[in-house]
Amino acid sequence: RKQTHGDRMVSSIVSLSSTETPTSADTDSSLDNTINPTTDHRSKHKIIDDNDDEDEKDNERDKKEKEWLVVSTGKFIGKDSVPLGQLSPRSIRGTMAVMKGWAKRNSKSSALVVERLLRRIVDEREAGNEHARATTAMYTVLID
Repeated sequence: RKQTHGDRMVSSIVSLSSTETPTSADTDSSLDNTINPTTDHRSKHKIIDDNDDEDEKDNERDKKEKEWLVVSTGKFIGKDSVPLGQLSPRSIRGTMAVMKGWAKRNSKSSALVVERLLRRIVDEREAGNEHARATTAMYTVLID
């Protein structure tokens, strides 16, 4: 069998010691188009597609989380919220999860929502709801 350029290339690379790397003498420009996962155009598209899928999933998760936050927040401080002094113990416990959700969003407006939620707990206590207690953890969420 006649030795082809590809066979010579493989022979050259195989004969190199583990500390040597192929040089331009070992290769030629016609092999620049060999498939390489980091440079092959098909791989680039696949990587981009994978990232797009992940970004799309992240965006969908973020959208659902924000919807949940808005609905949950409305139960505490919205126009349809429970009257002052009447939040149930379960609802009061739930405010911490909502506060943490807003705090993760890292924006000025999110911080203001966390502050308003904390204010609702303080106002609940002042309105006579003995289950309502602003905890150190709640203040920490606000500060962080």
